[in-house]
Amino acid sequence: MNYRTTIELKGFFRDAFNQVLEEIDLLLEEMPQSRQDVVADIKRNLSLEDGTLQLGLEGTNKQEKPLVVEMLTVALNGAKEMAKAEEDNAELKRLAKYEQTFVLFKNTNNWDTSIVESPDDESELDEDEQS
Repeated sequence: MNYRTTIELKGFFRDAFNQVLEEIDLLLEEMPQSRQDVVADIKRNLSLEDGTLQLGLEGTNKQEKPLVVEMLTVALNGAKEMAKAEEDNAELKRLAKYEQTFVLFKNTNNWDTSIVESPDDESELDEDEQS
């Protein structure tokens, strides 16, 4: 299935995704050529704009989405661990929104930035600041 979407990552999720990419680079030579080609396409479509990592996906290679889903899964779990270790409640809330966006992407091939960009409930923020 062909699709076109741009995945946008910020904060710990962006940092964790970059770590996943670095680990893939270390293993690249051991991968089959077809997987190396997909990784090369993914890296070619990466850009960093105003602190936001943008990954443009075409969806023309059937191996692309499973690899991206795997990378995002590892990165999201890593980002959650980082946020928990830092006790960063605001980042944990953003990661929960990223998780919703990620589930939607897995089901629809669309990365909906409006979920992550939606404002938090102010009463929740006040409770966190008081504790």
